[in-house]
Amino acid sequence: MRFHTAGLGALAATCLALIPTWQAQAQSGDRPGEQQQPPPAHLKAPPAPALKPEDALKTLRVAPGFRVELVASDPLLFDPVAISIGPDGRMWVVEMRAYMPNADGVGEDAPIGTIATLEDTDNDGVYDKRTEFASGLILPRALALVGDGVLVAEPPNLWFMRDTDNDGKADDKQLVANDYGNPSNPEHSANGLLWGFDNWIYSANHTTRFRYERGQWKREPTLFRGQWGIAQDDFGQLYFNNNSVALYTDTLPAEYLFRNRSLPNPRGSNVQMARASEISVWPARVTTGVNRGYQILREDGTLPVLTAASGPAIYRGSMFPESFRGDAFICEPAGNLVKRLVIEERDGVPRVRNAYERSEFLASTDERFRPVNLYNGPDGSLYVVDMYRGIIQHRIFLTTYLRNQIKERGLEAPLGMGRVYRIVPENSSRRAAPNLAKATPSQLVTALDHEDAWVRETAQRLLVERQDASAVSALRRLVANSTRPATRVHALWTLDGIGAVDWPTATAGLRDAEPRVASVAVRVSEKFLTTEPERTIKALLERARWNEPAVVRQVALSLGKANGKHADPALLQLARQAGSQPYVADAIVSSIGGREPAFVTSLIATESKSDVSNASPVLAVAAATVLQTGDVDQSAALLSRLTQPKTNPWVRTALLDGIDRLIPRADDGSKTDGLSGRRAESAPHIRCERRDRCAQSRTAGDVPALAWLRSGHGRVTRKTDTRTTRPL
Repeated sequence: MRFHTAGLGALAATCLALIPTWQAQAQSGDRPGEQQQPPPAHLKAPPAPALKPEDALKTLRVAPGFRVELVASDPLLFDPVAISIGPDGRMWVVEMRAYMPNADGVGEDAPIGTIATLEDTDNDGVYDKRTEFASGLILPRALALVGDGVLVAEPPNLWFMRDTDNDGKADDKQLVANDYGNPSNPEHSANGLLWGFDNWIYSANHTTRFRYERGQWKREPTLFRGQWGIAQDDFGQLYFNNNSVALYTDTLPAEYLFRNRSLPNPRGSNVQMARASEISVWPARVTTGVNRGYQILREDGTLPVLTAASGPAIYRGSMFPESFRGDAFICEPAGNLVKRLVIEERDGVPRVRNAYERSEFLASTDERFRPVNLYNGPDGSLYVVDMYRGIIQHRIFLTTYLRNQIKERGLEAPLGMGRVYRIVPENSSRRAAPNLAKATPSQLVTALDHEDAWVRETAQRLLVERQDASAVSALRRLVANSTRPATRVHALWTLDGIGAVDWPTATAGLRDAEPRVASVAVRVSEKFLTTEPERTIKALLERARWNEPAVVRQVALSLGKANGKHADPALLQLARQAGSQPYVADAIVSSIGGREPAFVTSLIATESKSDVSNASPVLAVAAATVLQTGDVDQSAALLSRLTQPKTNPWVRTALLDGIDRLIPRADDGSKTDGLSGRRAESAPHIRCERRDRCAQSRTAGDVPALAWLRSGHGRVTRKTDTRTTRPL
């Protein structure tokens, strides 16, 4: 866990200047003046020798009913951090071979990182042949198979590499981006490269998404997501995490929120699904080899909470029992374990909880077991990437305590090891994964209806890349006739990816019995909002009347694609119908950028008691957005309603809720005054620039004072994600 450090005094700075840079940085995880104690005397960490793959396999403790299989190991691969299994069955491996070669990180900038492909030549389920596709890389961290090449992340560069002469090695290298992450801090740099259902490629720890269309690369801004690893469920919803928080998700597709830059602290993206304290961990061994182990461990010497959560996967295969489908699995390399979390929704808000009591899905007694990424396998299994090494904490955040643990227990060496495991049900037999590399369009359409996610996703990607119109009719039939909701989602997005969504298909999707399929149909119908707005909005509102949260949220977002003349009456209707549902207010206000004052006026005219209940949260967010713009006249006019006798009480309450939203929060959620960072005292009043037009506020006195200053101090800017987290 990373901790903030205060600035050093002049004398300390002078002394540090005399020390080599790497040596000073190696201790930067220490707090100034903190005594780095050894572990309590009663805690004795067991030995941690480097084990051969077959011996390491014996140290793994998996949940009842499952077994772990070794599918690839050193010396066939080295320091793996990410994989991708191609349509021909080859495994592509990202090898971060220079990561922390010693406790001081000396040599970490060596260009020895590689991308390798592994093959199973005898079809026994174990990879046995290695080809080095690309070498000379500095700390590569992710890849994605795209078209006839491979997208490779080597911060700050994002490369598209191709093998043009079919010898298995890259001979063409094109730069896609030179701002893909920061190479100076491997724990906080872009990674992931997940091909999303919407045919965009998403990353963790980065604010750009990419798309490959007809041989050309496109890019768009997106919101920051997580730290290490990114995943999606059967409906394309994204999931990610950071070192101490098990899982976040985007309940609203975050890109929509960029349309209204004045929307303050938008909700619905980066939704934290459990507090850090709610997700405990249960290692299978004493875990003294973590930062501040003398302070944070349980009495028995085990890590109690997540400190290196990473590499999430949503299980979407067919081998595990049905109760596992849709569950989240995350890595905790500092605790030598893989955790299973149950995803559920409470009152429209997604949550997670531990699947097991005082145990984990997978845990090892081997300290060098370092799971860093998880994947749905082609056969319906779960793949685990084990970096297998003694050091997992980067030098930038390394404490003196942990450095001593590394040195005393010989964890620096050996290097260049690594394993990939496959987890399957205990009594299952091996399944052959379909080879999609040479599949016809018809076969790929059929594959979209497969029970395993890897097969469906690979088929969609290949169909979109090929842009083959011969598949359109069959895809449209899938939308109407497939019994699998996930298949209908894939078919809609595949049609969208090849530009073949027609109105009958969109209509079929909007009538789908599964709300999350219908919400995708709303998204792919957006093109009709400009060509046939009245018919399209009518169809969207008809489905939204069912009041399904997923559909209502998406309709509110998608209406922003229409002209305000057509969209605003529909958005007003949604506000009065379902504005109190979680995240709907933010979705609506994201769609009215620049038209908030008029929309506020319309909302204030709401009279029906049930309509008022729904409209109140929308009015609060819209009011906050007006104030966020910094327009003094509009802000003063809005705030003046607080003191007008004719203002309805519900309107006054909603306006105060909007003001409350603007007040900055400290890390613990408490309100601050926004200028000095001090906690704000409760006050029964609001101070405005035009004092005569803003006086007494809510009698409960629970709104801190807000100084509305012409200088702009009262304006709240969109927060940049600064979570101090660690993937490795």
